[in-house]
Amino acid sequence: MEALSKTRHSVQKLNAAMVGTLLDHGVNACNISPGVSLPGMRAYGSSTNNKTNQGSDAAMDLLCESINQALDAGLLPVIHGDACLLDDNHAGILGGDTLVEGLVSSEKMKDNVHKVIFISDIAGVFTSDPKINKDARLIRSLKVDVTTGEVTIDNNDDDDNVANEMDVSGSSHAHDVTGGLNAKLCSAVTAVQCGKEVVIAKCCSTSAEKYIQGDSSSAEEGTLISKKL
Repeated sequence: MEALSKTRHSVQKLNAAMVGTLLDHGVNACNISPGVSLPGMRAYGSSTNNKTNQGSDAAMDLLCESINQALDAGLLPVIHGDACLLDDNHAGILGGDTLVEGLVSSEKMKDNVHKVIFISDIAGVFTSDPKINKDARLIRSLKVDVTTGEVTIDNNDDDDNVANEMDVSGSSHAHDVTGGLNAKLCSAVTAVQCGKEVVIAKCCSTSAEKYIQGDSSSAEEGTLISKKL
């Protein structure tokens, strides 16, 4: 439990820094911490028995209610990946990707979640790992079959050199225990199945800024993930 305490302290400091920056820019932001603050919230990889699932679902409902209450009050809620209980005796990581799946799947959030933007250390999904292969090509559009969850590359563009495969290993790190880019893509599938549009963009990039501002058409990088028609 020492690791849980130290990890929670670390992520809460990072969250406080984010909230502080938003406040400096005139945004009425507030921190909502999802970990052990919410009874029953479980970490990535926790057991899947019915009792645990019911408790985790109830905790996610409480989180959604807190977020909606903040939004109704004119506040910008800032939540974060956290450390919480894996079971009654062990701790684990509740990643942001897991939180996204819970939020987009919640009936309580259907009116307040319209788009999901994942910020990564690479510009989107590539044909191969761009950190290893300099010829890796950025895939600008992916389509999701909402029935099967199958993800395919959208090659409806003017590029004759179309991509036919993708690699989601490029944003994986030794310290990331919640799945890296692959986990983001899995969460993206859930979001699209719930009727949301998803973008994966690079942190601190001009394109990421444009996506956040709602100006997708002028973003020069990033991968858009949407429903296959």
